[in-house]
Amino acid sequence: MFARLTSVSTTLVPAVQGKPRGRASARDRRRRSFSTRQALILGATHLGAVVAFGVPTPAGAMILLAAYLATGLGISLGYHRGLSHGAFRARPWVMRGLCLLGALALQGGPISWVGFHRAHHRFADHHGDPHAATRGFFWSHVGWALHKAPNGYRRQKLRHLTLGLERDPFLVWLEKRHLWLNLGLFSLTFVLAGAKLALWAFPLRIVLLWHATWLTNSIAHGVHCRVPRPRNVHWLALIAFGEGLHANHHELPSHASFARARGELDPGYWALALLDKLGAVTLPKRAKARTTSTPLPVASTPGASLKGEASAAKVTIESDGALPARHC
Repeated sequence: MFARLTSVSTTLVPAVQGKPRGRASARDRRRRSFSTRQALILGATHLGAVVAFGVPTPAGAMILLAAYLATGLGISLGYHRGLSHGAFRARPWVMRGLCLLGALALQGGPISWVGFHRAHHRFADHHGDPHAATRGFFWSHVGWALHKAPNGYRRQKLRHLTLGLERDPFLVWLEKRHLWLNLGLFSLTFVLAGAKLALWAFPLRIVLLWHATWLTNSIAHGVHCRVPRPRNVHWLALIAFGEGLHANHHELPSHASFARARGELDPGYWALALLDKLGAVTLPKRAKARTTSTPLPVASTPGASLKGEASAAKVTIESDGALPARHC
């Protein structure tokens, strides 16, 4: 009996010892995924924003407001509705101008931003969604931005999502140089206009727009609900250029307007409509929302198809399979 117990115990030892090694390897993977570069950029920019609050200036506030509107529209119209979903057609110089403004929001280059966003729609709130709300508020709000491969997202494995954009030399240039572009303009503003204006025009404005965008990933995905899912947050729509109407957006990802009912405000679409009247962009005719008798289950989201996402110029309007909800 003793011999049998001894033999059994020796066979169990490797299995018991294997668990700590498994946990250690998981920690190692998370450690390798952590981006020190991103952490330094986020930390330094937030520090600059705090310093800006200590040196208030009316002129700086006016510049901040103008730059917030310009770069916010660059993200919402250029990066999001234009490149990510092909919700409208635009003259090349208009689209490039919008993307240039988006790059000055310091939210990444246009190609990587589109890759994150298209993966978000394909795997909404599941593994593969970079800022899945199911991982909690901190992760969906800012934690994901501190990692190279957030929540299993790897750009190289999903390169087909952005392959069409990589053929555009201007977008490739912005992808590589957006950080240096921001640093150069900040330095130029610092030299020509002084520290106060530079701090208000760049770090403070960038941080405010960051959090408006991140709230769309967290609050507008119902991170505080028992089952996180896209929802409409009307106050957020006002400061995020309509992006807070997130349940509407997930119902029709490629629709140029996020507003579906009276009282829903989409400032980003107002700007698009103005550009359409000026002949700078062409908006498709408003499409009716698709309705189904039985809502799709949340589990079906990872396999959802996004037709036309491989090409930024192709406009398609369809549900991404997420289960929208305006309330918890």
